[in-house]
Amino acid sequence: VEATKYEKRLLQCKGGRTVRVSQVPLTYESLNSGDVFILDDGLMIYQWNGSKSSPMEKNKGATLCRAMDDERGGKAEVEVEEDGGESKEFKECLRSWGEIKSKEDGGCDKEYANLNKPKLMKLSDASGKM
Repeated sequence: VEATKYEKRLLQCKGGRTVRVSQVPLTYESLNSGDVFILDDGLMIYQWNGSKSSPMEKNKGATLCRAMDDERGGKAEVEVEEDGGESKEFKECLRSWGEIKSKEDGGCDKEYANLNKPKLMKLSDASGKM
């Protein structure tokens, strides 16, 4: 039996009341101090909390980490990293390290929420009766 292989990825938790999760490039340049990021390295999962991230983003990140651990049969180890106090292992997963973007450089949470807002559309034929 072959061991399960996991693709290394970086997820961003961003938003106000409604926190959305999206995959971003696996580099330190994706991080910003206003959001929470999940670095999924298979059986090692890191939750990185930006210094100005909201409690809602931190909660969504923690919920996602628990779900990922459950998916892996409780075999994954979850480590919480704080902005400015990152472990050597976390930095090595991102291959290079530099200055983290500010909350402002990370974009507005309200604009991000409106970016992927669902739209209601109506489909009809040429007569307009369908």
